[in-house]
Amino acid sequence: MPRLLDFGSYLGTVPQPRVLARLHQAGLLPEADRLAAITRAAELAIETPDSDWLDAPQWKVLTTDEDRGDILDRVRRELLPELTDQVSAWRDSRPSFIDPHDYYYPLEEALGRYATALSSDQLAAADLQAAIEEVRSLAANADDEPEPVRVPGWKAPRRLDESTRPDRSIFDDVDT
Repeated sequence: MPRLLDFGSYLGTVPQPRVLARLHQAGLLPEADRLAAITRAAELAIETPDSDWLDAPQWKVLTTDEDRGDILDRVRRELLPELTDQVSAWRDSRPSFIDPHDYYYPLEEALGRYATALSSDQLAAADLQAAIEEVRSLAANADDEPEPVRVPGWKAPRRLDESTRPDRSIFDDVDT
């Protein structure tokens, strides 16, 4: 089962959890493998963050209420204190050719779902809502050109010789 347990985000769309859920329903999934899948889901719930485990049918089959509570507790303990870093990492990783609203949508959706799931914890819900507002702001203002990074003491290289002229062909130095 190692290949079935090697999955990534997004938990609602990758095929392995659906297969694992079917095996579990048929009584063919060893408990150790079920727990390994849940551990992997918990990791992705924090790392990506990926909230698909909250309502994807395969995760309702694979997890118990206790498992789901444990994952939410991990989200509260491990993701919430790192929300600023998580949002910054998403910002720093956005390719310029991807529409910012499309890019940030999975993050905004996951944080919103976590805010709903943790709504009884007012502090957690407030932290998540603040992160959602930051993500929306990033998406809305992504077209603003950032200031170029300036490194003190660094200067652009100068052309040293004739071989660096842009009008030279790479074949100019080949003997005929």
